[in-house]
Amino acid sequence: MAYMHRQEAEQAFHKLCAEEDELNREIGELLAGNVETQKNEKTLLEIRDAVVLLEDEAAHLKRTLGFSAELADSVSGKIRHLDSAKHIVEECLQRIEDVLDLSFCTEGVRLAMENEEYEVAAMHVNRFLKMDKSGLLNSADDMQQRSSLKESLSLLQEAQHKLETIINVRFEEALNTADVANVERLFKIFPLLNLHAVGLKKFCTYLCSNISDKAQSLLETARSSIKEANRKDLSTSFFVELITKFVETVAHAVETYEPLVETYYGSGYLFHFVEYIQSECDRQGVKMVEEFVRFRQFSERAKQIRNFARRSTKSTSTSLHSVIDPLELEALLIEVTVISTRVDLYLRFLRKKLTADFSAIDKTHKEKEDRRKQISRFLEASQLNRTMQELIGDYITIEEYYMRQSVKKAISMEQIEENSMTSSMVDDVFFVVRKSVRRALSSTSVDGICAILNHAISVLQEDFATVLHEKLKGNSYVVYTIDLSQAYYSMIGTSAPVDMDLYDKNRKAFLANLNDADVSVDYLRTLAENLERETDATLPEILDLEKEKIRSTLAELSQAAHAFRVVVDSGISQLHAAILKPRIKPLVDAFNSVNHDITEEEYAVYETTDPFVENFVFNIQTLLGLFETSLTKNNFEHLVKYVATEVAEQLEKCVVKQKYSRLGGLQVDKEIRSRLLHYLSSITGWSIRDKFARIIQIVTILNVDSLNEFLDLWNPASGISLSWRITPSEARLILALRTDFRSDEIKRLKL
Repeated sequence: MAYMHRQEAEQAFHKLCAEEDELNREIGELLAGNVETQKNEKTLLEIRDAVVLLEDEAAHLKRTLGFSAELADSVSGKIRHLDSAKHIVEECLQRIEDVLDLSFCTEGVRLAMENEEYEVAAMHVNRFLKMDKSGLLNSADDMQQRSSLKESLSLLQEAQHKLETIINVRFEEALNTADVANVERLFKIFPLLNLHAVGLKKFCTYLCSNISDKAQSLLETARSSIKEANRKDLSTSFFVELITKFVETVAHAVETYEPLVETYYGSGYLFHFVEYIQSECDRQGVKMVEEFVRFRQFSERAKQIRNFARRSTKSTSTSLHSVIDPLELEALLIEVTVISTRVDLYLRFLRKKLTADFSAIDKTHKEKEDRRKQISRFLEASQLNRTMQELIGDYITIEEYYMRQSVKKAISMEQIEENSMTSSMVDDVFFVVRKSVRRALSSTSVDGICAILNHAISVLQEDFATVLHEKLKGNSYVVYTIDLSQAYYSMIGTSAPVDMDLYDKNRKAFLANLNDADVSVDYLRTLAENLERETDATLPEILDLEKEKIRSTLAELSQAAHAFRVVVDSGISQLHAAILKPRIKPLVDAFNSVNHDITEEEYAVYETTDPFVENFVFNIQTLLGLFETSLTKNNFEHLVKYVATEVAEQLEKCVVKQKYSRLGGLQVDKEIRSRLLHYLSSITGWSIRDKFARIIQIVTILNVDSLNEFLDLWNPASGISLSWRITPSEARLILALRTDFRSDEIKRLKL
């Protein structure tokens, strides 16, 4: 055995120690993993026990459900057997009852017919008609009574035919003798014999005859009155009363006999009843409307107006006006709308009655919707309704003519009162338009209402707004302006004389027409709002689709205000360009006469005696004061906006022409921001800061203490939020206006 050296032994010892440490570490890891494995094993054992328990419970549940299913099948089978037995018993009882009733009905019919008690006989026959005859014969075979039952059935069928014949004959006799009580009595018997259609037709023929007689009587009376009176002497309510009496007669017939139809004929038969009645109502109602059209020459006037509209020449306009005076049309238009209202009220009455009758048999939403469409188609197809639609078509033509001609007349008769901001035509025009639209609304015709609303929009935009624009554009107040020096030279004879009265008249007319346009915007909004409320009150029962149609047209009426806003903007622009702009520039140019490269002593003097802004504000105030009391609030604020824009543009041009010390920058900032902008904002109801955005940013740059302060303002990272309207190159030029900033330092700025 060889001996190791000490050094080798130490190395071997250290190597063994390292191996020992490594083995200890691995043993520790294995032991730690074993603990986790033991935990997982324990969890799995617990899960296995739970699964075994769950399996046992599931097997128990399966057995329980199987037993329940077998029990349910057994019970349901017994129940089905009981239901079948119950049905058989009920059929047997019904057959027994029918057999007994058959014998009772046979004897009852015989006695009732002998005593002429037809209602009683009809009731027995009605009971017989409801019996199951094949079932009765089968029962007779079972009971060996077939011959007896067949004899009873034959007797009842014979009685049925005999009773039908008697009722038809007696009904005709009652009609011939005008025996109303007997007619109504026999009318109730028809449905007992399953003769619903026959009974309705005969009874409605009788009612239609009465309606026709009443209508002929009304027409004859009307024609007699027409012969005795000429066209002008005949009352404007004559045909309204005539047609109202007629539709009330028809409505009274429906109202009176509706309970009889519903009680004895059942739900759903009122529709057929109304169909018969409405056919006669159409015939007679159309005659009355045609009589109105003929006597009032309504269609003829509408045709003349359409021809006039197609030709549209000056000579035609004159000749037509001599034949058809718009003032004479007003009473006629009112008469038509009232007739339309009465007929529409009658048709709505029918719709309400039919809907209520069908509600008893229509259960689902689809059934009710289909029935609503059926009723609508029936009423829309009515000849009376179609005739009224044609009449409304002519009414729309005449109403539009009346509205346009009346508006033109209102414009031609324009007057301006001494202390009035507006002319007379704005109130007159909207009075005419409002009256026409409300008259159309009273007709309750949705198509007519929408058509007149569209014509009203056209009249206001094309006739009135266009006239206002032309009046403003052609007014010599803005075409040819004067100032005090011109008036002075006129007085001393060195220039053409100025007619100051004409000048003042033109000025008043221009401002009044400008105010007319602004007031029209408010009038339109108010008109649309009032009409929407009146529509809801006047037409509460119209369909949602029709309501939406009217609201959509009213929305277009509100949007027509845009045409008047354009007129206002154009007029204000003219006024500013011709009157104010030439006077603003000399006032702003005074800024250039003030030195802003100032010392502390000069700044102190400026503090006590303002060199520019006080006089400038006074002059602007005086200039605007010429219009403040003559313009509406909106127009004056609109004018101030133009003035503010002009002042800001002119000041910017002047400001960039000067040099500024630090105190000079402070002075100009104070002049523009604290005084001028404050004054202009105080006389308007809205902020005009946006108009001064660039000039405020310019004076802000001129007022910085140092270039570093400017960089803090310019750099968004500084936390100071400014939406700059100044470009980097413009900012450098503005900084160069400061005499205390070096140009090389300005160039080195990173913007």
